[in-house]
Amino acid sequence: MTTVLVVNFSQKNDTIIVELLAEAGYAVEQATGWSAFTDALGQQVDLLLFDALREDDLTWLPRLRTACQCPLVVIGPTRNSKLAVYTLDQGADDYILRPFHGGELLARLRAQLRRLFG
Repeated sequence: MTTVLVVNFSQKNDTIIVELLAEAGYAVEQATGWSAFTDALGQQVDLLLFDALREDDLTWLPRLRTACQCPLVVIGPTRNSKLAVYTLDQGADDYILRPFHGGELLARLRAQLRRLFG
């Protein structure tokens, strides 16, 4: 089973995202904060989904990229093309603009996982 780690540094993870992933058949791990994130990396993680609610959260990207070499997908805080460019330049493999549709999120995760598993 594919494991997705959902990370958030501003607040507890959005239950809608977690439920969507679980219903799609993913094993979902959650981490709120850096300590919980590093603890979760002790387990098998196939994809990192970073739920960045605020622009300030994006400052974590270089540390996330260094800590985890799996595909890194960011759900960004706003519809802002400059943030999307910054996020991708900082090491994210994909950037999903808010508001987003669940089907699009799942399709983008599948696309990243195809690169990983073929």
